[in-house]
Amino acid sequence: MSMTLPPPIRIEDWCGKHPKLKEYHQGENVIDFQSTFTRINDLKKHPGRGHVVSVTTNNTMTYQLQECSDVFTREFLSSSSTLCDYLADFRAYDDPLTQSIWFQLIDAWKNVAQSLPHQGPLPTCTHWNSFIYQYKQILELMNTLMSATSPQASHMIHHNQSFAIHVPQNPGGFKAGLKPWQQFLYNESPGFTVPEHFREYPGQPAKAKTEGQPAKDKTEDKKKEENSGDAVTVHIPRGGIAILQKHHDMFAKAADRVAARMRADPNVGPEKADEFRRNYDKSNPAIDLSQPVSTRQTMDGRTMTMRPMYPRPDAPDAPHTQTDGMDPAAFAKNPDFMMMDEQIGQVMVGGQPVQHPNGTNRFQMLSVSTSRAVTGTPVLPGLSETFDDWLDPNLDLKYDY
Repeated sequence: MSMTLPPPIRIEDWCGKHPKLKEYHQGENVIDFQSTFTRINDLKKHPGRGHVVSVTTNNTMTYQLQECSDVFTREFLSSSSTLCDYLADFRAYDDPLTQSIWFQLIDAWKNVAQSLPHQGPLPTCTHWNSFIYQYKQILELMNTLMSATSPQASHMIHHNQSFAIHVPQNPGGFKAGLKPWQQFLYNESPGFTVPEHFREYPGQPAKAKTEGQPAKDKTEDKKKEENSGDAVTVHIPRGGIAILQKHHDMFAKAADRVAARMRADPNVGPEKADEFRRNYDKSNPAIDLSQPVSTRQTMDGRTMTMRPMYPRPDAPDAPHTQTDGMDPAAFAKNPDFMMMDEQIGQVMVGGQPVQHPNGTNRFQMLSVSTSRAVTGTPVLPGLSETFDDWLDPNLDLKYDY
């Protein structure tokens, strides 16, 4: 006889002006939201949290280590069980706003783990190896629980930084709940957390280096530079631009084939074929990465401004990739994905590792700002309302399959 789980229940307090989330219930599984929120955010202030303090005596600097206490370690691992309970039983039924709060809690929990003395050249806790193993297993479990309830939600909990001293790749300040491309392509690139004063724009005056800026600068920069209300800005890795360029080239070849058929058609002729090809190039210009600043009009009539950019390597949360060959001689018996990619790249380009034309020591990106207002004549009128129509719950759409 199969057992049916009781439905998940969400309890809110409606006594105030706005409802306050109190608890989740599913059978005997109960999560107190407010205590969980406080518990996870208090981890960074826990007296047993490990840390390293620099001490200068007679002009000599030494480092003193306070190891993580057993109480803190148990509290850290125990709090992750509550996060896993939520992902397993309640996330799929929750509203998007509350889901985003839980993902922020997961990010806060990860930030505590990454601030512990478990990596790098400074003194480390004696339990660092077992802690890192358990931490990575928990992240894997979180992704498994999410994909089990929603297959499209796989790989949305990211391990931002490597615990090893040699870091071959760092994705930057990835946010939980977003897939890798969403980190960059969503409004204001939520996963790209490098402050504005740490960004370099080739061909433009360099910004003065300002060390030790507080984390709040990132938020202030975002508000001033990207969320002014006049434009929407995203920061796209060059890999994304390469994909767009590949599609551009593919459609250009298709346009060539159409023009050739028009030219061969006696009812059309070469003049109209050439006019079609010129109009196509005018409305579909190639992405120009050679200029410090370039502009173009989008299909819905908005102005798009593009600027090549890379974050300084010393910037907090700066993404970066491997600059040297990881395994050029293919000695690794169990190569990871990056090693496999390196070997394929060597075969495809004739034995040399793949190198970015602007160098691999910088994480090459493109800052793209698109005006909110329509500034030109749309190529396809009404395109900007397309997604609004799809999201309108009162719109009666009928589909024929």
